[in-house]
Amino acid sequence: MDLHMKKVKVQYRSRRDVIPFVHFTDTHIGSASCDEEMLKRDIAAIGEVAKKRRVLVGMGGDIIDGITSRDPRYTLSSLAKWCQVDDPVGAQIDRAVGLFSPIAKHIIYAVYGNHELTSEKHYGFSFHGRVVTRLAAKAGRAAEDIDMKAGGIVKLQFERKTGKSTGSRWPYYIFTHHFTGNANTPQSVFSKLLKNATNFPVNMVIGGHIHAGGALLQRRISQAMGQLDMLDQLTIVQPSYMTNATKKPARYSRATYAAEAMYPPRPIGTRLVLFYPNKRRVAVVMVDKGGLKEQLEMVGLL
Repeated sequence: MDLHMKKVKVQYRSRRDVIPFVHFTDTHIGSASCDEEMLKRDIAAIGEVAKKRRVLVGMGGDIIDGITSRDPRYTLSSLAKWCQVDDPVGAQIDRAVGLFSPIAKHIIYAVYGNHELTSEKHYGFSFHGRVVTRLAAKAGRAAEDIDMKAGGIVKLQFERKTGKSTGSRWPYYIFTHHFTGNANTPQSVFSKLLKNATNFPVNMVIGGHIHAGGALLQRRISQAMGQLDMLDQLTIVQPSYMTNATKKPARYSRATYAAEAMYPPRPIGTRLVLFYPNKRRVAVVMVDKGGLKEQLEMVGLL
């Protein structure tokens, strides 16, 4: 299986510039438990910031819920009211595209989650592929420009641009994946890679899936091109937009996906990441309450 690679040039002008990065994951659009109002506010907030500065947006999988009548986990009550229609799949895809369209041009990558992968088995087509294709078209781009399938490495090439000259350059590598995978699936391959992330000279590992948030900074020994090097690696697990956890169905001997595992109360939404390219620093806004608007206001970007 291919490891997808992508390079994104990020230009900035001032030594004081701050570039916000938002990784949306586990929004589960179409689920009755999706906090769609918070998602709308968060998208509007980062869209407002984008009017004044460069922003980076990633999509981390399980963007739509994808659980409908062909899925054994389905119950009518699990669907949002607007999704209880003849074509709930089409309604979820349309809803996701409509919600993310205002920030489509800022999306730098999109990976799929276990819900999108399962949907292909039940419906014979990729929910992820259709959402990504339509969002890319909104930005006048090809789907291949942002689609990273199960995951891969994104190289952010920060460059300070002043007039005709280019100043300080800072390469920053992100390994992105949904953090899930069982059996012999593309995601299981990436989960195994994730456990050995030090094999990749990456600065950040980011994903979701477990519907809980956290960040960990580790200094690791990385091996690249036969040489050993010390590397500060930031691992970020983003929360979900689900307001509850689902009880484990009796037919399962164990939880088969994170939403069934009955996690304790946890943050909802996403956590803001900030790049300070001239200082070569990264910060994560670690808050358990409030949405992206409040986080952006906290750091003076809104």
